[in-house]
Amino acid sequence: MAVKFTGKFTVWNVYGKDTILDEKTSPTGKKYAEVICSTSAKKKGKYERDFTGKFTFFGDMVDKLKELGVKEKDVIEVKDGSHTNSYDKSKKVTYSNYTVWDFDVVDKEKKVPSTPEVVEPETPFDPLDDKSLPF
Repeated sequence: MAVKFTGKFTVWNVYGKDTILDEKTSPTGKKYAEVICSTSAKKKGKYERDFTGKFTFFGDMVDKLKELGVKEKDVIEVKDGSHTNSYDKSKKVTYSNYTVWDFDVVDKEKKVPSTPEVVEPETPFDPLDDKSLPF
């Protein structure tokens, strides 16, 4: 059974490479990529990393990573992800698997919400004139 997850995560380069993507092809011919992500939480006035792991992106999500030009230290917002565990009885090890089905890149430039554009009506509204009513 999969547990759904969402959140904001920082993206890191693959160890020893100058890219975030560790692109692979499954035995069935499907393309996927593993990306190292982490998140931090503020504890006692300091930020401490509380999660680091590999997220798997399949098919269109790999293309989206490339199209958006996601690079090291960018922050992504996972809008739809699933977390599963698998247990290898012979090795007595539990593996956690994180799959991202949809995400967006967080825009670092937008720190203040933009002000909505105000559109002036073609004819000024006059509460005493029935002709200026919108209905």
